[in-house]
Amino acid sequence: MKKTILTALMLALLLTAGCGAAQTEQSEATDAQPTATAQMTAEPTATAQAQTTAQGDVTLSKAKAGDTLADFDVPLLDGGSAKLSDYRGKAVILNFWATWCPYCVDEMPAFQQLKKTYGDDLVVLAIDADATEQADAKDFVASSGYDFVFGIDTDGLSNFLAGIPYSAVIGPDGVVAYTVNQSLGDDTYDVFNGYISTALGK
Repeated sequence: MKKTILTALMLALLLTAGCGAAQTEQSEATDAQPTATAQMTAEPTATAQAQTTAQGDVTLSKAKAGDTLADFDVPLLDGGSAKLSDYRGKAVILNFWATWCPYCVDEMPAFQQLKKTYGDDLVVLAIDADATEQADAKDFVASSGYDFVFGIDTDGLSNFLAGIPYSAVIGPDGVVAYTVNQSLGDDTYDVFNGYISTALGK
């Protein structure tokens, strides 16, 4: 009974949170406009809490330029699962988003343009931070035409973040080049393009 009430309260908080103002967290200083992020209020799951550092790797919320993220895997919207380490040898945009976050959705066309620019050298791993909305996420993906790898955050990885959208550029060697806990608006393509190009040595 207590678990049911807690689940209902968490869902209500997620649905009413929307995208609110939050403190920007970046690995590199930029002149980007003030951030608008969605606060995730659910408690981290036991699996997410187990995502601890190993062999010098860092967890997602502590990542900054020059770090290597601790590996993790997520279920994919179209079935199966993927590990971050599956994409070694390629640049990765790791993105946490949700359908109810307009700032998240607004930056996706820039990510699609980057995918078109870099082709097979770039993977966009877009993880829906709200595991309760899988049906909405599937509908969105089916109608979007985006060439991303779409996952669902069933383990609460995003609960450690200040909010969404959250994105990181990860180089082919698994080293983080850039993190940002906000939408960059019209600057999204240019900022990410610079870090991806450098990570790929182009």
